Amino acid sequence: ATVKTEGKVTEEAEEAATPEETESAVTPGSQTVFIDLLLPFTQKQKADRTMTQDFYAGSLLAARSLGKGGVNIDLSVFDVTDGNIPVTKSKFDESTFVIGPIAGAGILKAAKASGGKAWIISPLDPNCKAIADTVSNVIQAPSSTESQIKDMVEWVKADTYPGDKVILISQKGSGNANTKLAISEMKASGIKYSTIEFSATEGKSVLNALAAAVTDGGTNRVVLAYDLTSAAFASEVVRSLYTMVNRGKDIVLYATSKIRTFDEVETEYLHTANLHSSVSYYVDYDAPDVQEFLLEYRALYKTEPSRMAFQGYDLMRYFSILGDRYGKRWSTAVEGEKKYKGLQSDIMLEKADRGGYYNTAVRRIVYSPNFTISIAE
Repeated sequence: ATVKTEGKVTEEAEEAATPEETESAVTPGSQTVFIDLLLPFTQKQKADRTMTQDFYAGSLLAARSLGKGGVNIDLSVFDVTDGNIPVTKSKFDESTFVIGPIAGAGILKAAKASGGKAWIISPLDPNCKAIADTVSNVIQAPSSTESQIKDMVEWVKADTYPGDKVILISQKGSGNANTKLAISEMKASGIKYSTIEFSATEGKSVLNALAAAVTDGGTNRVVLAYDLTSAAFASEVVRSLYTMVNRGKDIVLYATSKIRTFDEVETEYLHTANLHSSVSYYVDYDAPDVQEFLLEYRALYKTEPSRMAFQGYDLMRYFSILGDRYGKRWSTAVEGEKKYKGLQSDIMLEKADRGGYYNTAVRRIVYSPNFTISIAE
């Protein structure tokens, strides 16, 4: 693997460019994979620089592992901290794919600078799906909340058996797009369900409504439609479900990943409510491939990989394998590919009607009452 650094790169990033190459099980093709990596290495805030360097370290480990396995990778690295795109049109024309910049404004600049011919991969910002929906050479790598919601409803439908009760709890007066989408997907699903609607300020009214709605004869599958900024609403629902379980009711809660990040929501309550969550990212640290990655990363960089390092590794490996297999025409074959299972996230690209591609793959995780978290296949 050849690595060329162009523009300003921090000292830490330069040091990260010299790890030992590692073995890869990938069967190499005959293509040279030309990759441009556009990242803001010299940001003012140390936390932002660390995030970028971690992403770069994970990307580099994937590229060098594939290179050790015989995949011919030509990687050029550019610093785009100032917002400019220091890549010539001819360089873009050569690219098999481009990863970065991070933010939406940079993605649009890169897509325009490439003349619409190079594939620009949005690596981190979940809100860039709107760009991939309309710009023909942009790929949205992180799966969106929309994909989580659609998968959540499919999961509920697949899990529901005769005798179960499905209850949709929504936030009263919420004009939030995610709340509306969850309600719409439930209506279109064909699932028979009852509804409870309340606001966070109504407090204990949700507990009384739940007590009247649940069944004793089967599992109560509770679907949460909520504004992703409304921690108080989510907390009140989860607290009420915790109480219902303690009253002997069989409860399973279905919600998108945001509920796991609210400080107001007790993790114990999520386990008790048997949370089933469709998420964009989750690392199973007991998986053999993750264990192998951890050992290599620690040995090479003398530190623990962050979520950004896992993301860099997954994206670099997935698109490099496609480029090695199909060359610059890899995008014409991508929809025929099976879902790629990465270390942290899965990838299944879907063509937008008027734009490029976006990732629809999510992982299903289960919070069990025994306080374990597992991936549901």
